[in-house]
Amino acid sequence: MADVAFVGGGRPLVLEFNPLYAAGYDVPAAHALLVAALGADLARRAGYVALPWAEVLDSAAVLAGERVEQSPAVWLFERM
Repeated sequence: MADVAFVGGGRPLVLEFNPLYAAGYDVPAAHALLVAALGADLARRAGYVALPWAEVLDSAAVLAGERVEQSPAVWLFERM
């Protein structure tokens, strides 16, 4: 399990790694968000157009089979 902060337009920043049992939740939504965000960041670094954060969340929803924003394993906050 990784604690990740999304900064500057949704770019992922890994804060720390923990064993999965430390999460206290079933974590498919958190895993899907991490995969979608890191995949989008890798594509941007390879020269592709950066995805808007809403599209990263849509990709995570496809992977998880649910909106990740609604999962207790994912904490998102509104950006100012």
